Amino acid sequence: MFFDYLCIRNRRFGNRRFGNRRFGNKANQIIREKHTRIASWWDRKGENEIDIIAADELEQRVTFYEVKRQAKDINIGILKDKAVQFFNTTGSFQKFSVDYKGLSLDDI
Repeated sequence: MFFDYLCIRNRRFGNRRFGNRRFGNKANQIIREKHTRIASWWDRKGENEIDIIAADELEQRVTFYEVKRQAKDINIGILKDKAVQFFNTTGSFQKFSVDYKGLSLDDI
């Protein structure tokens, strides 16, 4: 499954993704506490990228995260548009309940 591949490939969010190793590791820790699978996603053109997709398969819910250094830069509307692209492209999590969240240095 596409998501399984991303989970294995993107287990750790380090300094290359968010510019700060401590921030990346803490973001990973916060999200991993509440979810069974974590990954990121981008389309083939590289136009749509979702920083973190966190799924809880037991509760049948998925959360899409936008990660920015500053909370003011988080745009949930754009994240929702990217999630629509994700659903249309992958077909994953169609029956899960969906949530959208932002994560910034303020949350650490």
